[in-house]
Amino acid sequence: MQQSIATTLRWAGLTLAFATMAGCGGGDSGNGGTTPNSEWVAVIAGVANDYSSSEVSIASAEAPYDVVEGYASSNKSDMSVAAYGDSFYRIGRFNQDNISKYNYDSPGVSDWQFTTNDDGESLSNPYDIIFVSDTKAYVLRYGDSSIWVVNPSVALSDEDLFKTGEIDLSSYDDDGVPEMSAGVIYNGKLYVVMQNMDADFAPGTAYLAVINVATNEEINISGGAQKGLALNIKNPHTIIEQGGSIFIAGLGRYDDTFSSPARPAEYTGGIEVVNPSTYDHYVLIDDGNDVSHPYGLITDMTIVSNTVGYFNGYEEFQKTSLYRFNPSTGEVVASAIPGTASVDLRSIAASPTGELWFGIGGANPDLVIANTSTETIIKTIGVNKNPAEIVFAEKD
Repeated sequence: MQQSIATTLRWAGLTLAFATMAGCGGGDSGNGGTTPNSEWVAVIAGVANDYSSSEVSIASAEAPYDVVEGYASSNKSDMSVAAYGDSFYRIGRFNQDNISKYNYDSPGVSDWQFTTNDDGESLSNPYDIIFVSDTKAYVLRYGDSSIWVVNPSVALSDEDLFKTGEIDLSSYDDDGVPEMSAGVIYNGKLYVVMQNMDADFAPGTAYLAVINVATNEEINISGGAQKGLALNIKNPHTIIEQGGSIFIAGLGRYDDTFSSPARPAEYTGGIEVVNPSTYDHYVLIDDGNDVSHPYGLITDMTIVSNTVGYFNGYEEFQKTSLYRFNPSTGEVVASAIPGTASVDLRSIAASPTGELWFGIGGANPDLVIANTSTETIIKTIGVNKNPAEIVFAEKD
């Protein structure tokens, strides 16, 4: 089964947000209350259009899809979310370098907030926390050389017991920072993708590293001096296990209209599939080239089943379209879900029941839930902030 997948757009390794004024939402205010009474929930990162603030919303993953907003409010907008068991987590990324834990039953105040920097260190920029159990998880640190092994069950007073180990990945980048961006656990192994950016944030050869969860040791899957697998796509941002295969989406490189001369987009991304038994791999969907790029840059991906998946195709500022693809064959068609062509599409995620949830940004942002069998909209919910990421979790 696929893990919770972070689905924020990323540009040069940082969250890509778009600036307009935030609108009024239709969800209830959270603050010190309780979260929706539902076995499965969606944890949503909400980011203001002007970068001035962020918050976490909790939604019931089943009808009537109640949403409560306003948890973990912050004046920092570069953040992501994770969830496991009876808790959800706010991950403070660039220039915050921390993770905060909240309980669904008392979400108005954090259980703890711990740094992801070692002593004397800064800018570790945590991207995700991936759970093995209540007492073991991995923290992917985009701005540092190693994955942290942590115990998320520790109390506020035991921060010194939070970090229990680390896994060095510094050899994958000349500067010692391989820009680890996403990971998933499958069959006792942690799969981690690295973007390998240079000093100008141009993506180099991307790699997949595989970690034995029992020993925290990296497995040599290449047979060479560099243990990891060199990928065909660049700038990977999403990794999902589905049907016994590992799917990796990469976006290539955004254009830069502010540089002189302006730099065009680089279509070096796509969707790559890895066989976790043999580590054979191939590009399932190519994003094209400078001349022909029918989908634009692939900035997000989610998978519903062995035959149904979706990805976001970025065309230009505030114009992204939703595409439906077959993970088994690579066939791609434009999605028929209304309102998903050339819009400010921010995030997509498949729910445990096979629905598609996505966020639309703008002056009046929406959280939209769609039926993937009929490609019709089930419900549209106005929210306070742009839904930048959606993850699902089963509450204990």
